[in-house]
Amino acid sequence: MKRIFTFFVFVSFYTFGIAQLPIISQYYEGSSNNKWIEVNNPTSSTIDISGYYVCNFNSSTSSPTACVQLSGTLAPNNSFLVKNPSATLPAYATADASGGCSFNGNDKVVITTSNTGASSYNDRIDEIGGTPGGSNWGKDKSFYRNPGINTPSTTYSASDWTQKTISEVDNAAVKTFERLGWHNVDQLPITIFTLEAKNINNNTLVTWSTLSEVNNDYFSVEWSTDGLNFEEIAKVAGAGTSRDKREYSFVHKSPKKGVNYYRLTQYDFDGRSKTFNVVSVVFDTKSLDMAIVPNRVENSLRLEFTKPVEEGRLHIYNMEGQKVKSYVLATGVDAFNFDISGFTAGQYIAKFVDSNKTISKRFVKL
Repeated sequence: MKRIFTFFVFVSFYTFGIAQLPIISQYYEGSSNNKWIEVNNPTSSTIDISGYYVCNFNSSTSSPTACVQLSGTLAPNNSFLVKNPSATLPAYATADASGGCSFNGNDKVVITTSNTGASSYNDRIDEIGGTPGGSNWGKDKSFYRNPGINTPSTTYSASDWTQKTISEVDNAAVKTFERLGWHNVDQLPITIFTLEAKNINNNTLVTWSTLSEVNNDYFSVEWSTDGLNFEEIAKVAGAGTSRDKREYSFVHKSPKKGVNYYRLTQYDFDGRSKTFNVVSVVFDTKSLDMAIVPNRVENSLRLEFTKPVEEGRLHIYNMEGQKVKSYVLATGVDAFNFDISGFTAGQYIAKFVDSNKTISKRFVKL
């Protein structure tokens, strides 16, 4: 009975404990002392990381070259940055701990529960890098953990990582995977690069491209004549998982006169979905019409007219019929941007009025 009880306790700890472990989510080996490690909590619960160390091994796994202890707790989907004490780049990055980052591109870096001797490697829960002292696999490079790789591994697999140049990381936009300090394990695994709609011989050619895809099942192409109520007109198969740029297209053979709106909703194999921004295309440009692009926004809207307008007024109404804003549009205007950041969330009507015509379109303030 004693052996059975002991074995049961071990299995229970392993099964439920492993889901609460942090991972190395990014490695950055830049010039001079610019070295960083990003640690992420990929779980749905806050975890205590104070019992873990980030250690690097320069020549062998018998003893670490340097270690730094992590501290505090880490909320779900949040990151903890460790840097070399003398690191100055990327300029935007803010360290949560300093030390332990003395690797030079041919080292192994681990998260471990020990910082002493061989135990620091034997007790590792996650690692990145080849044989210490071997080829310069990581010199002057950065790697981030691929979306969907949300559990630690004691065996380094290069296919679990995406390589970026140091310049790409230094200049990374906010909320992109290559930016140090941000790693969203819940982000839908697709990056849309372009999305366009064009009038080609009175048909609409909808084209889009992706920079990467993970677990991508299909795209739903959706169409609307008012920019708010959409219907699916096609399904286009995705690439599953791809690290290469992919090009897609669909021809809509029955657009209506005036403004036609298109958008994509992407579905992964787990049933999750994300809807992307709206694009528009105009047919029969002899008559005046206008489009609101995009028509579901938080801060700024853009009106696009099918041809230059005569002098007129643009009025914004809420759904109770109250006028909330007015603008004067001069003769010759064919596009107009206006700020809605101060509006209350909800639906609104944009009404353009000149001496000959009144055009109304709805939009949503998020």
